[in-house]
Amino acid sequence: MPRTDFADVAYCGIVRTDELGKAEVSFKLPDAITSYNIEAFALSQSGKEWCSVKQHLEVSLPIWAEFKLPKFIYPGDKSPATLYVKCTSGQFWLRLFCNGVPIEFSLLDAEQIAPCTYQGNQAKVIFEVQPGEWRAEVQDLVTQDYDVCVGTVGELGKFQEVAQRFQLLRAGETFDLRSHQVLELRVLSCLEKPFNLLCDATINYEHHCCEQTAAKLLAAVASLTAGGNAAKLRDVIIAGVAREQKMYLPGKGLALYPPQTGTGNAQADNYWGRIAAQYLCDLSTTGESLFGLAAVKSDRELEFALRSAIAIGEGAAAAYHLPIIPTQIANGRDAYRSFMGLASTRNEALLYARSYLKTKKRTHQNNVINRSEQAYCAAVLLMAGENCDLRWALNTVNQLANCLNGSGSLYSTVDSVGMIALMSALQAAGINLNGTVYALQEGEMRALESEEVFSTQKIEAIALLEGTALVEMKTIAIEDWSTFVADIPVKIQLSKTNSSLQPGDTVELIAEVESYEPGLLLQVCLPPALSRLEGGGEVKRFSVDFCGQTTLKIPLRVSGYTSPAGEHWRAVVRNMFNEEETGNSGLLRVQVGG
Repeated sequence: MPRTDFADVAYCGIVRTDELGKAEVSFKLPDAITSYNIEAFALSQSGKEWCSVKQHLEVSLPIWAEFKLPKFIYPGDKSPATLYVKCTSGQFWLRLFCNGVPIEFSLLDAEQIAPCTYQGNQAKVIFEVQPGEWRAEVQDLVTQDYDVCVGTVGELGKFQEVAQRFQLLRAGETFDLRSHQVLELRVLSCLEKPFNLLCDATINYEHHCCEQTAAKLLAAVASLTAGGNAAKLRDVIIAGVAREQKMYLPGKGLALYPPQTGTGNAQADNYWGRIAAQYLCDLSTTGESLFGLAAVKSDRELEFALRSAIAIGEGAAAAYHLPIIPTQIANGRDAYRSFMGLASTRNEALLYARSYLKTKKRTHQNNVINRSEQAYCAAVLLMAGENCDLRWALNTVNQLANCLNGSGSLYSTVDSVGMIALMSALQAAGINLNGTVYALQEGEMRALESEEVFSTQKIEAIALLEGTALVEMKTIAIEDWSTFVADIPVKIQLSKTNSSLQPGDTVELIAEVESYEPGLLLQVCLPPALSRLEGGGEVKRFSVDFCGQTTLKIPLRVSGYTSPAGEHWRAVVRNMFNEEETGNSGLLRVQVGG
């Protein structure tokens, strides 16, 4: 089997010992030929004593080939890459491919004695890299041992990821694989897996304004009430509440960011602060018995954090003059909160939800807001429980599920929180997902069981004869930065000119926008010659929050030479709350002398 897993961390976890202080842990190593550091930190039960120990582990094979590939490269750029080969016997056969096509290369420290055949205990293979899947095949001609190494180089600025999406099928419906470009299908018996993916992706969202922090808290509580990992969720909740407290301005509301992040004088945000306040108020209704959960009842610190979050929400809502339960219905979120709070406006809320979904009324140009509205309105129809509304609600579920990204969430925390509400309502509706499903292939039909994976053969279509079924599908999602328009004026430059750059130099990436709008992010993808150093590693793709500022300065390290033509890279500005609002400085170039 080809070696494809080259993770930097083989295992990381907490290990509980027995009464003698001993424990065993087993795990599967990644596929890399490398030297591992094994670090153990032991803490006494009292927490007052600790010690550590370090060991090394060398992982090798009698014969192996190991790539050193760049993460991304722009098509057409000429950049060198290497493949290291080691053979105990000193005679080996070697071939190199990109996307299945043989690639020419030069080889050092070994002698070619026949086509594809070499003599030497080790070799350094040099070749020009391009985007695609790279494959090296090497065989010891004495022992016949064989190794296959596979690596991938992404196209800079155009990213592909596998998205796990789902669809609800009803009696008489057929799902065609070709038209949906599906890689793999699975029939699921419940919504637990996609719901957990959605909550986890929202919890792991890397930016933290007041709305996003509150969204992470709401997702963590939703996951906790659904039986998620209590230890992990506890940490998320406690850290989230501590950050939200820094943005809470008693009597005023919530600041967009904590004051120390560069926003200057702390001022309450009258739009996103209001939404964050609503999220925090809703924590008490996300799950019927939040404070009755064993994980909460047995943990005073967690209970205190949750009550503090709700109190912050109620305090901020009072400052914004927001009723805890809506007294009028202005949008889908009001309609949803009205149903959750058993308000007197429930009939008005139901009428609003029906009107929005059935007339396809779209009052917003912003896709994030539209998806959020759709999610909340469909949740209202499901909670109302009227059979005449079920078709509209399930159609909306499918439309939104088709928008899920590779992490399992929607574009923003705003629409992702709406999707959490919708999927919670769908679970509570108790729809039976054990319909009679059949696979259709070459005129044949066979019954399928839940959790069956269609990975061994290609199925042309599946059909549902009766009931309702949940189908998970894996598809390819593509994000192409070259298609982003330049709505937001942005200037991107390096602090040093290309002609003066040398390997090892530190250079600043400077990004400037004319004016700040809440939600602005700088997203960067670097070529082989540039890296951002974080945690001892070279980061090639990252995003940075402007946090109320109009200028960002990000230190980069020059990590390699380029050809005289240089290497291309991209940086774009996106608004995390508005999918359509982008800033695009175009294709950038860096040249490193040598």
